[in-house]
Amino acid sequence: AKALRTEGCYVEKVHGSPFGLRGSADLVACVPLLGEHGEALPGTGRYLRLEVKRLGKKATVLQRLRLLAIHLHGGQAAVVTSVTEAMAVIQAIRTVALAGDGRGHVRGSVRQGLLREGRR
Repeated sequence: AKALRTEGCYVEKVHGSPFGLRGSADLVACVPLLGEHGEALPGTGRYLRLEVKRLGKKATVLQRLRLLAIHLHGGQAAVVTSVTEAMAVIQAIRTVALAGDGRGHVRGSVRQGLLREGRR
């Protein structure tokens, strides 16, 4: 969460509990797009959920279904095992937003790569 905050993201940790929603991703974030000089641009945030796993561990079926539902509703979601992978997701969102459809949606093979367990 700390590394995402240094990138200008708003981040909340979601702690599992008997009263929470089963399969919810560990981090919820709002990723701002950056201006020419690296400043966060107001009103450009992209919704992101990250499921954080230890190396070699996999997301459950329920977790993957929740991440897919986020994608289907226009948000971004990924399974990551390191800060480096989380930062790569942030960079992909920003790159696609600037060069792609203008909404920051990670599409096609990039999205599949982020959701695929074997990518790590």
